[in-house]
Amino acid sequence: MSNPQTIFIGSYNGAKTKGIYAYSFSQDETQPETKIKSEFLTNLPIENPSFFVQIPSKKNLFFNSPTANNTPSEFNYIFTVSESNSVEKAGIYLLQYHKSNSVDNTPSFSLLHGVDEQTENDYQNDHQNTQDQKDTILYRPIPTLGEDPCYITATENTIFTANYSGGSVSQFSIPHSQNCIENQNANNNTNNTQYYPLNEPLLHKYTCKVGPNTTRQESSHLHCVLLTKDGKIAFMSDLGSDKIFVYHVKTNEECGETLVPNDPPFIRLYAGCMPRHMVLDDKEQFLYIITEGHGSVDQFSISKVETKIEQEKNENEQEKNIINLKFDRYGLYLGDFFRGRGSADIHISHDGEYLYTSHRDVGLGEDKPTVVDNYGGNGIPLISDQQLENLTPNSETNSRPKSNCGITIFKRHQETGQLHFLQFQRTARHPRNFAISPCDNYVLVACRDDDVVQVFKRDIKTGLLTLIDEIYGVEKPVCVQFSKF
Repeated sequence: MSNPQTIFIGSYNGAKTKGIYAYSFSQDETQPETKIKSEFLTNLPIENPSFFVQIPSKKNLFFNSPTANNTPSEFNYIFTVSESNSVEKAGIYLLQYHKSNSVDNTPSFSLLHGVDEQTENDYQNDHQNTQDQKDTILYRPIPTLGEDPCYITATENTIFTANYSGGSVSQFSIPHSQNCIENQNANNNTNNTQYYPLNEPLLHKYTCKVGPNTTRQESSHLHCVLLTKDGKIAFMSDLGSDKIFVYHVKTNEECGETLVPNDPPFIRLYAGCMPRHMVLDDKEQFLYIITEGHGSVDQFSISKVETKIEQEKNENEQEKNIINLKFDRYGLYLGDFFRGRGSADIHISHDGEYLYTSHRDVGLGEDKPTVVDNYGGNGIPLISDQQLENLTPNSETNSRPKSNCGITIFKRHQETGQLHFLQFQRTARHPRNFAISPCDNYVLVACRDDDVVQVFKRDIKTGLLTLIDEIYGVEKPVCVQFSKF
């Protein structure tokens, strides 16, 4: 990786910094194995962009109306949540990233839509942000109607957010024509809030029977919405009820999509495990779930079942068969050996050979790693003495307090999808999110409590990680992604 790439970093509001950031990222040719080059590019000071999704598009999705003299050939959209426990402030921002702007040819973000704090009117930007404007933005996000949106994803037609404290999922339809915009504004806006060019979100509220953890599972807490590559299946994790809800995403005739529950409508996990993030393998044969409470990875195989629908039909109607998904538990693997009870993120390397999970020590952990723990008899595999040695720290970082936070590395069997523990790699404190580079050579870890993004060199053959550098300048980093633009 010699050519510079762009990375995006989302953060919580800090004492001195806030917003979403862009940095250049490249290999240091003088020390390719031990050093990288990173340089600040630009920043947009929006409120608590704790998670975002990138949407490269060849077409204008009617989020903005560029002037005739300033029409980009590609529309590099970024949709980001604004995480707040106030329903009035919780929402999403619609951004665009410009590799070079029209003012000084430097990279920049532009805010396409938000709600003006002063006038309550929708804010629309036609790519005319100046640096002074970006430093004084007073726009709050488009409301999600659910508190603490902490995850966002999108198809070509729909934006989904998982609202943690709201116990809900918000569903925004993306307009592809002026007719869609007019229909949405006329029919869907019930409380006179300015949502243009998005419709008022359809709110999926969950009030399920909750799990046994009275502190963390007092109600439903939606944490993640995972889509298949074709966008036709949606998985929604509810940390509060220990369930994964499964939906078929159906396109409707009104410029949007409808969620149809799978049969069965959810995957039931072990009580108190608190599912958080999820990932599918490349062939979408296996679903992996990282659980915050148990610190384990739950693996399910996915198969399709055809169901015949018996119904009364007219002469011109035919029987329709419905394809539902069936899930079977295929494996269960311990990742949080220090019982920090703060497991967070999960990703598979692009070659499919290794799976990685991040684990935060939220103050409930233990000084010594857990070797035997049945979590109520759920059959988590034991680890060998040799593997136990891999739990020792690889290195202490600077003068930070010792932490049992880290990344657990598993070898993944390509055929069965089963995992084999390799190593626990310590990180700085609170590794909430991480990203694997497109070339598989690096892993970047956003460590909130030490205000740092750590850079690990990844051995492609062994999957193991070595800390080689750190990126500073962003307080409370909680999301990091390599640019898709």
